[in-house]
Amino acid sequence: MNQDPQPQLARFPEADALKAVGILAVVFIHCMRSPWAPDVQSVEIWLLHLTAFAVPGFVAVSGFLYATPASLTGAMMRRRLQRILLPYLVASAAAQIYRFVEGMPSESGSLVGDVLLGASFGPYYYVFIIVTLVVATPLIARVPASWHPALLVFLVAGTFVSQGLIDNSRGNGLSGLYYLRNPLLFGGYFFLGWMVRVHRSTLIAALADKQRPTAALLALTSVACLAVVAAGLPPRAVMRAASVNVYVVLAFVFVLAQARRSLPGWVRFLSDGTYAIYLFHLFFMYSASSWFQHPPGGFDPAAVVGRFAVGILGSVLFVLVGRRVLGRASRLVIGA
Repeated sequence: MNQDPQPQLARFPEADALKAVGILAVVFIHCMRSPWAPDVQSVEIWLLHLTAFAVPGFVAVSGFLYATPASLTGAMMRRRLQRILLPYLVASAAAQIYRFVEGMPSESGSLVGDVLLGASFGPYYYVFIIVTLVVATPLIARVPASWHPALLVFLVAGTFVSQGLIDNSRGNGLSGLYYLRNPLLFGGYFFLGWMVRVHRSTLIAALADKQRPTAALLALTSVACLAVVAAGLPPRAVMRAASVNVYVVLAFVFVLAQARRSLPGWVRFLSDGTYAIYLFHLFFMYSASSWFQHPPGGFDPAAVVGRFAVGILGSVLFVLVGRRVLGRASRLVIGA
């Protein structure tokens, strides 16, 4: 969902692929109940683990595209934040109107809190995270290259530690609102993307003529991780397997993208429209939620398919109309 502030002379297939697959996964995630819902089903939990790579993938792509060996100027930072915040403020204002009309309570307890925390709709937490990480990029850019491995280890460890901070049935830890807005939960993915950009040519050279067997090995590893998730093991083991799988899937998409000479046009379209689809698909899904409901205490695949179709088709149509009406300004207004 990264809004890169400068036009790219060349596209990165791995970035396009991660964004396109990621936004499909995000919409799919929102077709199911929250993992904290009292009536969430085990199949939904497994599917949520399966697609848990989506937001980490967006954060990693942001780190990839924002990586720079030079100092960042104030003008560069303003452009980056503008590309993120202006569409968010448009979407957040519309979300607050929607909440008012539907009589939905505030996520954070106040209008100001909703906007500042990215909580006008719960999934807007990504905006809070990415803004925090973008603000931190000048500091990251100053870190000596010799410190990069240690910083990556520290941030990845921070992700694993942060995953243990979620509130549980005994009332310990952070609530879902603040858990998802902890920058340490995502900092490792951001810096991983940063390092991949810095060492991209080396990685691609190492993968030369090995993309397909490497992708096959990563696919098997992902299947093993998901088998652990489905095996009914203790929650900590499930969480660790799911966390490892996120990195495996990100690597799999990276390698697979390198194995193709070109990506399909729909991948590029979804990549370019990712941020707008993320911000606005919820309006379509929430409006149609009464048509596609899961039965109490049960799971209905047809409800998932219906919600997914409405979310994707509605937001894609919104992007096409927005581009036609707003022209070049659509990127600043709606994010695509």
